[in-house]
Amino acid sequence: MTVSQLKTVLNRKFHGSNIDDVQGISDFTVFEEAGNNLLSHIDPFETVRHGELNLFNEVYDYGLSSAAPDLKGKKILDIRPQGDRASSEDFRQTFTEEFDRDKRHENEWFSVEFDEATKFLRLNKAVSHSVTLTDLEDGNYTAGTGVSNITEDTILFHDSGKSIRFDVSSGSNLLTWAGTAVDLSDHTNKSSFFLWVYYPDSSIITSLTLRVGSSASDYYQITGSIHFGSIRTGWNLYRFDWNGATETGSVSEDAMDYMRLALVTTSADTDVRIGKLASKLPSPHELVYYSNCLFRPSSGSTWLSKPTAESDIINLETEAQNLFLYECCVIIADDMQVAQEAQKFRTKLGIDDLGELTGSGLYAQYKQDKPSEAIRPTTRYYTKRR
Repeated sequence: MTVSQLKTVLNRKFHGSNIDDVQGISDFTVFEEAGNNLLSHIDPFETVRHGELNLFNEVYDYGLSSAAPDLKGKKILDIRPQGDRASSEDFRQTFTEEFDRDKRHENEWFSVEFDEATKFLRLNKAVSHSVTLTDLEDGNYTAGTGVSNITEDTILFHDSGKSIRFDVSSGSNLLTWAGTAVDLSDHTNKSSFFLWVYYPDSSIITSLTLRVGSSASDYYQITGSIHFGSIRTGWNLYRFDWNGATETGSVSEDAMDYMRLALVTTSADTDVRIGKLASKLPSPHELVYYSNCLFRPSSGSTWLSKPTAESDIINLETEAQNLFLYECCVIIADDMQVAQEAQKFRTKLGIDDLGELTGSGLYAQYKQDKPSEAIRPTTRYYTKRR
């Protein structure tokens, strides 16, 4: 059904009245409000969508801007591999504090959270194919331009029990590592390098560029970005995607023993810290979720929470279409100040004057026939032994 077809039905419901005179019809806000009311009561199965999500071992935060930009609340139905699935692979949703406390111990465990008004996914999935390149031995690090006072820090670290601490000057700062070679031939142009970096003052940071290779003259160069979110004072997880890196010389991917970090700052600072650099292959998964959008253009793939044209399509089949139709009728009748009509439509839906479900009517029937399949957040009644 299109918005135009819906308006035709609505005109008939109101005995031929021209509903275009109702405030909110011409700018489609009535349909947006009715859609929001509908979604507050049910999870229409027609709004299930699928997004691609690449998971990495011991990486816990994932943005949803590509995988599920229109995720409805926490309504995730499944997180599944793009391929064979073990019968034991079963993701569970939990709450913010419990996930963070047990994230290293609970496999296939996730929570949906917000950061600076941005919704994101926290998830733990044991994924193979992660290779650590660098160590945290200060003797293997060399100070280049701008860097001084390299030392091992066992007081403040992200993991592994220590970090490498150093001071930086204003402008370009170079830190080099040389150590035991590792074989990354299976990772070439496929993996992403991850590095935790601690900034005492993130406002002075301009960029961070990575070189990895088999020597100082044979390397790949990659400009890093924060894996999720924005740069902040404290620990930041940088991600460097190998695909698209610039190669200099002839790198022996089976003998990678060289790393250089180039940190550009606007002023000097002390006690910058880094953790180990690891190369991680992605594990492609599919995120199955309920959308908070009920509309889509007749051409194009972008779903909408509010229609923008009468040709836009309503993403609902017969049963849910009727629910949406009567939600529109309630709003229109209230605007026309015909209380008896509004109450008639509320009774059909099975909602009271406060908008709560009564346990009878079309909503109750829909919830019985098509219950939500979203994974509900759960918690444990006991503490797992470490």
